[in-house]
Amino acid sequence: MHEASQYYEADTRESMFERCQSILERLQARFGEDETIVIVSHGGMITYLLYTILQIPRTAPMWFEIDYAGITRVRFHSKEKRLSYPPLYPRIEVEVLSINEKVV
Repeated sequence: MHEASQYYEADTRESMFERCQSILERLQARFGEDETIVIVSHGGMITYLLYTILQIPRTAPMWFEIDYAGITRVRFHSKEKRLSYPPLYPRIEVEVLSINEKVV
């Protein structure tokens, strides 16, 4: 059994991770590699989504401090693109372009 949030009784840490995994799978199924997707959400949900995207273990004691109207950008690389990298480059699946970027 999962401990419920003291603020939002319907959500648990596990349910948040499951929601984010579902979101990621639906986005990857629907959109192509070169498409830009905008997700508007609260910072807490963005943290759970970053855990999921970056495959950070769910038990890792870390948090992304997301400010109001901060922009976080990630880029996904297809398997074909990763295989085309020069031999010494890591075959990264996700590239973090910015976290909490401010637009002035």
